Amino acid sequence: MRPSVPVAAVAVSVLLLAGCSEGGHGGRGPVEGATKGAAGAPLGDFNGDGYDDFATAIRPTSASRGPLPARLAVVYGSAHGLDPRHRLVVDGAEDDYVGPLLRTDLDGDGFADLVVARFRHGSSPGAERVGQTVVLRGGPRGLAAPRPLGG
Repeated sequence: MRPSVPVAAVAVSVLLLAGCSEGGHGGRGPVEGATKGAAGAPLGDFNGDGYDDFATAIRPTSASRGPLPARLAVVYGSAHGLDPRHRLVVDGAEDDYVGPLLRTDLDGDGFADLVVARFRHGSSPGAERVGQTVVLRGGPRGLAAPRPLGG
């Protein structure tokens, strides 16, 4: 698999979202009426800059190996909309991120956190998959590395 596949998927997602926002505020500035977290930051804002950020799970495929483990992709918002140059792609050969992504301020610090389920694959092909819920804590520099929820 070429390493540009996750980047291309993020870019396509950003372009689709930019086209879908034409009827609203156009991605320019904070979203009025956005749901606020415990400390007043919009729940879609992982880095606290006042602009919504975009998060999704991407499932790339390989012609020779089929579906590959899903990765998390985050594109941070700006005054000009989503900025694909300011992004985070969380991937690992052993992790498979699945299910809906939950954005909420778990610790009340004013930054949205991202909660997601992941399956960790064993070292051998027939090994059991172990599932867990992880959180990526938001902060002034964006999301931190995934940590098991409660840990």
